Amino acid sequence: MIIFDVEASGLSAESYPIEFAWQDSENQNCFDSFLIKSSSEWTHCDSFAETEIHHISREMLEFDGISIEEACNRLNTNLSGKTIYSLL
Repeated sequence: MIIFDVEASGLSAESYPIEFAWQDSENQNCFDSFLIKSSSEWTHCDSFAETEIHHISREMLEFDGISIEEACNRLNTNLSGKTIYSLL
């Protein structure tokens, strides 16, 4: 079973994904986690979420994040054809 988690920039409808992580429960060596570099269109900033919930700054996303295109390719490559589970 593959468990998938998404961290969002905040709690509002304007929020966007800032981190993806997944783990195969049957294989501890089969996992991935990465930050997402904010797109120029993604302007919503939730300082409460940044300081009190996920502790991931916009600077961290810019420095350590990957592009949304790279994130999608990475997810598609590793999870294609698999069933994943996520809690909302």
